[in-house]
Amino acid sequence: MKEIIQKIDEVYKRYDYVENKGEMLLFLIKILMLKFLVDNGRVVLDRKNAQKLRMDFTVGGILRVWSRGVSNAHHWTDEGKLTLSGLIWEDVKRFIEDTDSFENKNASVIGELYEECLHRSHKKSQGIFYTPDVLAEYMVSLCVSVVRKEKILDPACGSGSLLSAAYDYILKNTKDLEKETVHKRLLQKSLCGVDKDPLAVLVTRITLALKGEKYCYPAGIMVGDCLDKASADFKDSAFDVVIGNPPYVGHKEIDSEYMKHLKAFYSDVYQNKGDLSYCFFKRGYELLKDKGRLLFLTSRYFMEAYNAQALRKFIREHFTIKRLIDFNGLRVIGGIGIDPALSLLVKGRAPTRHAARVSRFFVQKGKLRETPVYIEDLESSQPKLHEDFETSQSQMDDGLWRLYGPRTKTVVEKIEKRAPFTLENLVDSFQGIITGNDKAFIFDDDELAAYNFNPRFLHPWIKNRNVHAFEITPPVKQILYTNEIEAIEKHPYEEVYLKQFREKLTSRRECKNGRLPWYAIQWGRNPECFMKKKIIFPYKAKDNRFAIDENRYFFSADIYGLTLKNRLYSQVNEEFLVLLLNSRLYNFYFKSFAKKLGVDLYEYYPNTVLKLKIPDVSMEISDKFKGFYDKIINLTETTQKKDREALLLEVDRWLYGYFDINEEEINWIEKQ
Repeated sequence: MKEIIQKIDEVYKRYDYVENKGEMLLFLIKILMLKFLVDNGRVVLDRKNAQKLRMDFTVGGILRVWSRGVSNAHHWTDEGKLTLSGLIWEDVKRFIEDTDSFENKNASVIGELYEECLHRSHKKSQGIFYTPDVLAEYMVSLCVSVVRKEKILDPACGSGSLLSAAYDYILKNTKDLEKETVHKRLLQKSLCGVDKDPLAVLVTRITLALKGEKYCYPAGIMVGDCLDKASADFKDSAFDVVIGNPPYVGHKEIDSEYMKHLKAFYSDVYQNKGDLSYCFFKRGYELLKDKGRLLFLTSRYFMEAYNAQALRKFIREHFTIKRLIDFNGLRVIGGIGIDPALSLLVKGRAPTRHAARVSRFFVQKGKLRETPVYIEDLESSQPKLHEDFETSQSQMDDGLWRLYGPRTKTVVEKIEKRAPFTLENLVDSFQGIITGNDKAFIFDDDELAAYNFNPRFLHPWIKNRNVHAFEITPPVKQILYTNEIEAIEKHPYEEVYLKQFREKLTSRRECKNGRLPWYAIQWGRNPECFMKKKIIFPYKAKDNRFAIDENRYFFSADIYGLTLKNRLYSQVNEEFLVLLLNSRLYNFYFKSFAKKLGVDLYEYYPNTVLKLKIPDVSMEISDKFKGFYDKIINLTETTQKKDREALLLEVDRWLYGYFDINEEEINWIEKQ
């Protein structure tokens, strides 16, 4: 493979003058297709065929030579007749002859190399990524029957990796004498796919066609948008299996008009800041026969995301959840920033006592393994890298799917049994500031003397990296908080400085629509929140990092703040909360349902953090924890580390006792 990829790079360099990258990709696809046919003895490059191919180097022209004219009845591309010069034809022949042979190779190699070509021609867009062969094969084994004659659809087929895997899986389990008949049935009736990218659709068709010794047209593969019924004309309730790797596209990347269409037709799964992939669940439901099977590889975020509540409700009410595979931050598709999961669903409401099978990988430490290792572990009867358990579908909360095994479940139940409040009952939350232009408003301490600003408008400024468990690194920056200025012309030093940024500041949406004066900070929040005693924490972290701020720090939007509500029913103070939230027990508790970001990061947005259950403790206990807290913050990490760790261990042990966590459970928690 490496050698042929190197040759593809050479072709790109040689024909770099071709401006239309789509034409360049098509040219390479045709070379790869012809090479496959030649290497496998289906096309002979004798003088007669060479002349035909050189005079009509189109997909149709190449297939015409292979099929001896049979392909004339089918439409493959819209390209016009292309005649190659003698020099270019020699380049094509040299590529075919000098690169490693495709003899006896799976035709899916065309799709793999097309993906490599995509990487070289332009950055991928639309959230489309190739499903690795080993993962595609495993997915097919979960949902495709080799016994029944089933109709299978990939609603976002790309270059056909899943349909190719389905074909291979069925043919592998077919008797030799029946393979030609089954090949025709699969291409003409059983395998269907749709994609908006015409080149990807072409590659899927070519891959499936080349799997047979004789020419057969893949009739079920089409260009279109499966979410647009006018574009992809499939009959509802027509398919036994819908299998796919739908595009991962967030709301910010979706065209506004297209978003209106999605909200009109998919409002029961797609709302506000939802992902495009959510719509494919409903469309898959519509296209499946009763008891049909849907298997999607998507981002795992839909299990936890606030904006996926409607989707979770739709799945619970319309499908029987057979299996959920949570890779838990392991990125089994290389080169993308998405944490995947597999969802195997059966069309039809689940029986009352149905339990979904869940496979959840443990958090990996050290060097990550290759994808085949994780698939092998999923297939093993004695897995080492993940745990298998069942969860009642009827008890899966639409607000948040908490998927954890029996040991974790027991610990969580013990915590929540003794914790009548949610954190939301006790605190108000707020996000840090978005300036709209940090260069205009944020300063290093040592440069402020040059500007002569009014000290009343300057405040100490911290970011995510300043916040640690219990501690805040003292800031070395300040913010010019201009939202406290009513008329900038009355403050000449500030006005003169900010005028150099006026053009950029004025172009901000809030200034254009008149909501803010040009010199204001974009999202300044309520300054009184920053002046209070508060608990702060970063919105992304590997572990819980809560600290108390009494220094009136202002902070950026990558930090959130919590202030205690005025209440009569709770004796909880800030010190108790910070010790509780930073404890090993609550670190474990939060991560049991938090949104995972990659291998070891978690998202600490308030809509998740505020769901933590908090115990109702006495004033005596709150005071005890305040004593712990005062001692801990007076012990530095460096010079008195052992004393500090001993105190933290004492707090952990007290909390384990309070929640009745036994030694076996403690070992499980601390192992995690």
